[in-house]
Amino acid sequence: MIALALALVVATPGRVVESFAVNVDADPQLERLQTVEVVHPNPYGGTKPLRRRYVRIVDGTHTARISPVMDYVRAHVVTHLEPPFGRGVWYDGGTGNGGAAPRALGLVAWTGRRPHVLWWYASGSSSLGRRHDGAAAGFFQDAAHGGPGPEIKLKEGVSRPGDPKCCPYAHRISLYRLDAPGTAYRLYARRIVRR
Repeated sequence: MIALALALVVATPGRVVESFAVNVDADPQLERLQTVEVVHPNPYGGTKPLRRRYVRIVDGTHTARISPVMDYVRAHVVTHLEPPFGRGVWYDGGTGNGGAAPRALGLVAWTGRRPHVLWWYASGSSSLGRRHDGAAAGFFQDAAHGGPGPEIKLKEGVSRPGDPKCCPYAHRISLYRLDAPGTAYRLYARRIVRR
């Protein structure tokens, strides 16, 4: 987790393809939430370079990447988090297309100087291993078992050996809620649901 946080702080150069003013911390100054495109040589021998993207926050003299570098990524501001942060940035992206393309999702708060990872998911680190077959996540309110603020519901496809990578036979549902200090989301329920 520390290595991930350190990797997110390192700024990567590139071309800004999307930028808008947002307030993601406690001060009155607006930050810039930017999607940045970087160009890499094609490692597969093709003549066209690979265009990849990541999300970063620019706050005065402080700039930090808050998402991994992926083929595509979307980000938006979440305004209904509980204190101490109250706001954060949700990113959702992936690499490749079709089947169970690798995914990365996360919720990052901004301290005014650096990112604070509240929750993240990368399909490559899923405990399902080779049985992983796609993923999606979003916010919801768990009135019966939730904590402060919205909970996160992660839905991962589960495949069996020989199944096509498009059609999982079941889904693993994982539910996360904000811990008592409000600094990280923790797993509180998990189940497998057959389709």
